[in-house]
Amino acid sequence: MKKFVSAFIFVLVLLSLTVTAVFAAGPAKPVIESEMPDCYMPVGSSGITLFTNARASDGGTLRYQWYVTDIENMTMIRAIDGAVGDSYQVPEELGVKWYCYAAWNVAGGAQSEPAYSRLIRVEFYENNPAH
Repeated sequence: MKKFVSAFIFVLVLLSLTVTAVFAAGPAKPVIESEMPDCYMPVGSSGITLFTNARASDGGTLRYQWYVTDIENMTMIRAIDGAVGDSYQVPEELGVKWYCYAAWNVAGGAQSEPAYSRLIRVEFYENNPAH
């Protein structure tokens, strides 16, 4: 009987370690399923709205943050205040800016590592018709 109890306790300890390891890992990092294309639009047109396309493989809830940079370089991105939805309306500004988003999976009070989209080139240009 002593051997049975010892073996039973050993199995419980192994199960406890396995369950702890699963929960310690936290939510799975989101998967970005497809990327937005670069966008070009004349100033004064209908504007440009960027969209996310990420999913949480484990059923968690996604949280977003949009970023902008003046050059094509991920290390230069800066967060856009209040841009935390699954889409972002780009302000019409003559010239080129680069945008991306980060997505986090939130489940059970924990948050995953972020998944970043690629940099999306957005250009607003003057539409000067020929005279």
